[in-house]
Amino acid sequence: MSIRELRSVIEAMSHCDDENRYELLFNMAKILISNGDGGDAELIWLKTKLPVFGDNISLSEEMEKLLVDMLFQSSEGGCREAQYEYGCMLYEKNNLVEAYRLYEKSANQGYPPAQWLFGYSLLKSDFEKGKLYIVLSAGQNYEYAIDFLIDSYENGKNGFDINEDEFKKWIFVKSYNLKYLN
Repeated sequence: MSIRELRSVIEAMSHCDDENRYELLFNMAKILISNGDGGDAELIWLKTKLPVFGDNISLSEEMEKLLVDMLFQSSEGGCREAQYEYGCMLYEKNNLVEAYRLYEKSANQGYPPAQWLFGYSLLKSDFEKGKLYIVLSAGQNYEYAIDFLIDSYENGKNGFDINEDEFKKWIFVKSYNLKYLN
């Protein structure tokens, strides 16, 4: 079983508007999951993306607990996406220290949303380190980070000086959907 295949099938499910094809994709996802190593952190995280947990449905208390347990298990197993998502859940519960610890772990594995959020959280205490993480995120085309850099360099916000060259560079990256390499 390939995690990459499973990611692709789940992504295709999110764009499918034909009931028959959706059912086929869902069955493919179940087969791929059943053939995988049940303890794999990324596989556990991908299971949370299946429709039983979908974003737009109301979960029973039992299903909510199962989702949280799966995210925790996947996060502890080192899955960067799960670390970020579980960190967001902890942040919402005001457990900021643990949330930022998970954002940092995820960011250090190269996950753009975590790099952006962790970088932003550092700007007041360690501007250069925070800026580095934001640039790393923007360099992977993470739109929030790119928009943040554009606005910050254009208007001299968030501790950044007005810098027309940096502003133009990030406009260019955004316009052409490029990955920026230093």
